[in-house]
Amino acid sequence: MRNTAANFIHLNLNRRPVLTAMMVYSVGFGVAALMAAVAVWRANSSCPESRSPEQPYVVQTDNRDPHAQSMV
Repeated sequence: MRNTAANFIHLNLNRRPVLTAMMVYSVGFGVAALMAAVAVWRANSSCPESRSPEQPYVVQTDNRDPHAQSMV
């Protein structure tokens, strides 16, 4: 035996199958979009430098010409 609200929802969903399918797909699409947004946010917010225990390696180059005479 169903109560009045459940019976009303059941009758309305059976009467409009296209609307029911659109609601189900929209909820599924919303959940998928939210999961994708959270995955992108987590990937962009993580700092790879914080996971490495050693200091980052920085390359330093010397632009001076070794054969030029210094003016100082």
